[in-house]
Amino acid sequence: MDDIKRLKNNIVVKYPFLLVFFAAKNPFWVFVGASPLLFYFLSQIEAINWLSIICITLGLVFWTFLEYVIHRWIYHININSRKLRFVIDGFHFYHHHIMNDRRVLNAGFLTLYLVSALILPPFYLIFNLTPQPELFYQFALGILMGNLFYEFVHFQIHYKRHSRGYLRSIQNYHLYHHQKRWNKNYGNTSSFWDRIFNTYDASFKTFKLSENVNNHFIKSEPTNMA
Repeated sequence: MDDIKRLKNNIVVKYPFLLVFFAAKNPFWVFVGASPLLFYFLSQIEAINWLSIICITLGLVFWTFLEYVIHRWIYHININSRKLRFVIDGFHFYHHHIMNDRRVLNAGFLTLYLVSALILPPFYLIFNLTPQPELFYQFALGILMGNLFYEFVHFQIHYKRHSRGYLRSIQNYHLYHHQKRWNKNYGNTSSFWDRIFNTYDASFKTFKLSENVNNHFIKSEPTNMA
């Protein structure tokens, strides 16, 4: 099935009501959806010490790995089953082809809670084998903070053309993945795991945006093609 047919039969096109549950227009609504989890994790933390900081940091690092895994081995996996592909990569495939549709720039609350339900229980069991099982909540908080940062960055990447700094660099990194090589530069907030797994392509530093990509930003501003 070619890309045009896949778009016509895409889950976003056929069942737009699902966007209410599985997508969000901006990071604010992601934060609103994540608030119950965020406040619950915070309520379970009695004190902040060096172990807490380590666990939060480990959670943040783990999120960058999870971000890479989801993007590379779930969204970009070659699935023969049309039904399975329809469900798993529907939103991502649509976003790759219709980047100016702000409805799918961020994940919805059900996406967040489904991923949490799959990822967190094993770590809860692991931490319960340690002398300080309560540190699980610091680790989980770090993962959630990483996720919220990712959602903010991904929105900014498609919001406007940034001129300098981290957002400019990571924007080029991500849009190079969109425009040039879908099998490279899977990281959305960092290039670390791309370097580890040999999917890093430094050509993003010099590539130029196509007219289509350059004109997709939500906030329209006069920009050059660099």
